[in-house]
Order: sequence, then C-alpha cells, then structure tokens
Amino acid sequence: LAAAVQADPLGLPRLPAGQLEALFALHAPEWVTARSDPAGVIGRVVLGGSGPAFDDSEAAVYLDHGFARAGDAYRLQLMYQVWFEERPARGRLDLYSGRWNGLIWRVTLDAGGQPLWYDSVHNCGCYHQVWLDHRSSPRATRGLESPVFLPLDWSGRPRLFLAPGTHHIQAVRAAADPVPDRATDKATVPLSADSLRLL
Repeated sequence: LAAAVQADPLGLPRLPAGQLEALFALHAPEWVTARSDPAGVIGRVVLGGSGPAFDDSEAAVYLDHGFARAGDAYRLQLMYQVWFEERPARGRLDLYSGRWNGLIWRVTLDAGGQPLWYDSVHNCGCYHQVWLDHRSSPRATRGLESPVFLPLDWSGRPRLFLAPGTHHIQAVRAAADPVPDRATDKATVPLSADSLRLL
C-alpha cells in the first residue's frame, strides 16, 4: 500500500484488481446468525418483474472499496455489504420494521495492509459502530450523531454475531474460535457492488 501511495499522483492507495481481491479475501468477516431466526438469511438482490427482489438461494456479500483521510495520509477501506429480506416487526408500532434490511462492515487498512480500525453501519445509515485498537482513539469532543466506540479485542479475521430480527452486531470474535451450536456460520459468495448499481 505504501508503494501504491507513492506511485499515485493524488497519494491514494490504488491497487491492481488482483491485489485488491487478495485483501478482500484476507480480511473478509464471517457472518453468524441464530439458527432459529428466519429473518437471518443472507441473500442476493435481483431484479424481478415488479422491481428489486430477494433471492435466498445464494448468500451474497457485495464488495466495494474507498479511501479515508486519516491524519496526513489516505487509507484504503474495504467494504462488505449483506442484505436480508426483512426486519420483522416486534409489535404493532415498530417503525424500524419492514422489507429489506442490511449491514455494511468496513475495514480501514494501515500502510502495511493491516486493519487500523473497523466500523459497521446498517444500509439505512443508522447504528454506526467503530472498533478501535490501542493506536487510535475518538476525539474528546464529539457531536450528537457520534458513533458508538468499542474496543478491538480480537485478532485475525473477525466473526460477526448478528442479533435475531434486527441484525445488530451483538459481538465480534476471532474467526478461529468455535461457533456456538445455536448459531449458523454463513458461507458467502463475494460479488462486486457494481452488480447492485446495475440493477
């Protein structure tokens, strides 16, 4: 990444497609939902006869990347997005329920290609969470819309445990740890986020 920054006239860590693909595979999270949760099925967004439709025959993870300014340098960000068919209502007046729900997991890399921090947000833009290690800390003064800051206390690839129905991230553990019997570890298929834009 450092060599890519030096070679780019704007100082951006742009990588060839093959190197980018390797980083996506290296840092890809694992997604875990409760076996008893019918709304916890990751699927693929397809174009049906009357608009977007949900296909649960394939658990797709949509990949995208971008750049973030951190200090005096630009950092490469890897984004992993999943979709669920719905967020089921928990009562008559559950304003957060409805068709379609999803989550983005983002990895910000340092100059050596290792995670600098992680963050997540639902596809609607709500519930922003940030995981920081000892190298980073939030500002002392933050606005009303500040994300929730959490400690980065695992090593290696992360495994994300999602809450039934809401798909909130309940916990993050190392992917090398065993999966509880009550949970199911999703085998996913990587797809480019461009396939969503082309629907």
